[in-house]
Amino acid sequence: MRTVILDTNALMMPFQFGVDPEAEIKIIFGAARIVVLSSIIGELKRLALKRPEAGAALTYANRFETVETDMGGDDSVIFMAVELNAAVVTNDAGLRKRLRQKGITVLYMRKKNRLAVDGVV
Repeated sequence: MRTVILDTNALMMPFQFGVDPEAEIKIIFGAARIVVLSSIIGELKRLALKRPEAGAALTYANRFETVETDMGGDDSVIFMAVELNAAVVTNDAGLRKRLRQKGITVLYMRKKNRLAVDGVV
């Protein structure tokens, strides 16, 4: 079963664009273990003070397993993707580039209505 990490903007997709990452992941991988990093939860908590969709994303994140990490930011996503041999859902162009340089499969939003895959499924 494939592990997939949702980053901050992936968790906000349902509330900003009406795209359900969980359903899209199921279409692409079938059954998958979907996880959210503790660093992402912390980022959403900070963002929720300013952006209502971040609060909704925080509630949505509770549906998934939380993986603890002492790192923060994009570095935590890259490190844990390597550690867990996981794909990552993100729209962050800089993070996507860094993930692809490491050979990590990236799922990203395409045409604002579905996820596309960059890398090996």
